[in-house]
Amino acid sequence: MLLRVNANLAMVTLLSTMLSLTACIENKERQLESEPQSDGSVADNMPTMNGSNDNIDAGADPVPDDLGTPDDVPSTRCGNEDDLAPNQGPDSAAEIEVGFLREDLFICPEAEDWFRLQLVEGQQTQIVLKADPIETDFDLAVLDQTGAVVAESTGEEGNEQVDFNAPADGEYFIRVDGYLEGAAFYRLAVTGTCTLDDQCPDGQVCDRFEGLCVGLPDDPCGNDDFEPNDSDQTASVIMAPMDPLAGRICGADRDWFAFEAVDGDSFDLLVSFDEGEDIDVHVINADTGAVISRAVSDRRSNPERLSFSHLPAGQYRIGLTLFIPEDEQDREVDYTIEFAGRSGQCEADRDCRADGLPICSEGLCIAPQSGAGLGERCGQNDDCTEDADLCYTGGEGGHDNFCTIGCRREGDCGSLGANAYCQPISRNAAVCIPGCDDDDECGRFYACRQGRCTVRGECRVDDDCGDGEACLSARTGDRYCGLPRPIADCGADLEFDPNNTRDQATRIAFDGEPISGLQICNDDDDWYRLVVPANQASWAMTVAVNFRAGVDIDIYLYDSFGNLVSSSTTPEQVTEVIEVRFTEAGSYYLRVDQFSSDRLVDTEYSLTAAINDNQDRCTVDEGQCVRTEPLRAFCDEETGACSAIEGNGQLGLGEACDSSDDCGPDAEFCWTFRGRDGSLPNICTIRCGADGDCGGVPGTVCRRFRQFGACLPE
Repeated sequence: MLLRVNANLAMVTLLSTMLSLTACIENKERQLESEPQSDGSVADNMPTMNGSNDNIDAGADPVPDDLGTPDDVPSTRCGNEDDLAPNQGPDSAAEIEVGFLREDLFICPEAEDWFRLQLVEGQQTQIVLKADPIETDFDLAVLDQTGAVVAESTGEEGNEQVDFNAPADGEYFIRVDGYLEGAAFYRLAVTGTCTLDDQCPDGQVCDRFEGLCVGLPDDPCGNDDFEPNDSDQTASVIMAPMDPLAGRICGADRDWFAFEAVDGDSFDLLVSFDEGEDIDVHVINADTGAVISRAVSDRRSNPERLSFSHLPAGQYRIGLTLFIPEDEQDREVDYTIEFAGRSGQCEADRDCRADGLPICSEGLCIAPQSGAGLGERCGQNDDCTEDADLCYTGGEGGHDNFCTIGCRREGDCGSLGANAYCQPISRNAAVCIPGCDDDDECGRFYACRQGRCTVRGECRVDDDCGDGEACLSARTGDRYCGLPRPIADCGADLEFDPNNTRDQATRIAFDGEPISGLQICNDDDDWYRLVVPANQASWAMTVAVNFRAGVDIDIYLYDSFGNLVSSSTTPEQVTEVIEVRFTEAGSYYLRVDQFSSDRLVDTEYSLTAAINDNQDRCTVDEGQCVRTEPLRAFCDEETGACSAIEGNGQLGLGEACDSSDDCGPDAEFCWTFRGRDGSLPNICTIRCGADGDCGGVPGTVCRRFRQFGACLPE
């Protein structure tokens, strides 16, 4: 009797435990967010498939996996089961399509969930599973019709992803398995990778950032006169040149525009919009979907501006998207497009200004072949083989687009060739730079010397440079020897052009009257020559340019030797003014440079030059000349004018100077820092660590400035 009672108690306890377990499953709350974010990059979350490779193609060896028969698969049911059940086997697999997304699926204990999917050969598909809670260990597999596992992801948590390339047309199965009889909610997304919108199911478009198909909202916004142009297949046709185009976009909208190029065509594109907004631009090949150029800066970059040069003949598309942060509501934003074109052939890779077309071949800029090795040309990371860390795209031009790896020292760069070296590209990063074989592999300011691209040299005038070179101004205003730039096809003034170089400078008078209607553009420089007669030496010179808001024009004034006398480079102003005192008699050269503009059309500006006797005269004792900036350290007391010292690299240690190129080979530099009391002279000198280092610099001792010492007078 006692045994029977104990047995009954044991049965009651077991039944109570099972009921408790069932209740836990049925009442389990979902923890998934509506739009979960990836914990890392695609590379960080990449699954392992068949032990090593995530992407399976037609050459993969299938792994047999017996699908079984319907009788072999039990129909397991539980309280939280979703509406796709029963789908615990291949014969009862739920039929889905690319674009499938469910966040409320549930897998029962001791069960598998199956899904059936039709694919065509070569179709790229991404399958992502996220369990809720994420710690639940799920496995994800793709099987073909024979039961062979052709791709799988078997991580230790419920965050699985498979990137799958269908090896043939046919039916494929997705199997979700709860490891160790796990039961949980989960999210399953089946997304087609894409480069063009027509590769996506109806109602979806290709996300150009992720290369995945995404849905368009049911309620459209951002409607304008160019709708419907939500996909690259319905793009509105534009031509260059054209009047500015006004459009409207929202975060859920896509706006596409189409243009055609003939061989050698180059284009400039500018998209402007309200301050504080963030519109991104992609330019693609309409046949392949390959991105040839993009502007995806944040909201601080406005307008977005792109140049893509020397295109092969064909159809192209321009796509616009509006970025809306997650904590902000969608809204409509107005924008303006300007589009201008020209024709011509490239001569070297540096002429190719679109990252996606970095190679100059027979006068056209073309795309690189996929599978580029280390040191070879590329347009994006996907062009490179797996041993590369990235496709480095450098500055303007395709000459410095190459597959490379990160580095800490030059010894890390041997895989890029004998002359490769480690080059910092930011405060915390450096990459390996391949060596060069000729100047065409270097930028305009660089020459290939001993297998490396090095700066050709600083200059003041063209005569400082070698044959075939010119003295060019960089964006910073500094001047270097470089290959001559092509003549700009914008910014022409009928009265003054050609005046794109110092040698072509147009003479203007100091009459104080504005010269109006002058034209300039980003690729254009305007040069003017002013002459101060001997009887006006030491007078005060004023030069000013005026222009519209939205443009940044800078001006630079040089003397006849090419020394910088003064400049005005203030941002966000509509007037730049140069004022020079103690002016030396002779010729001066004014360079007008458009640093940036919010339009593609030429900028109109006016120029005024005047000279007045302000009764100022320099003296050596009063030291006005050694306080000029830039330095014109020599005072001619007879005329009262300040001028630059022309040492021509011949001045000895301890001699007066105003720039390092005045000093001879024994000197390291010209000391030009005066100190707070203005007592330190400008002399040719050297660095030092102690007074004994200064024996070769007459009358000096070693004067320390923090971590730096220089031989200077006591």
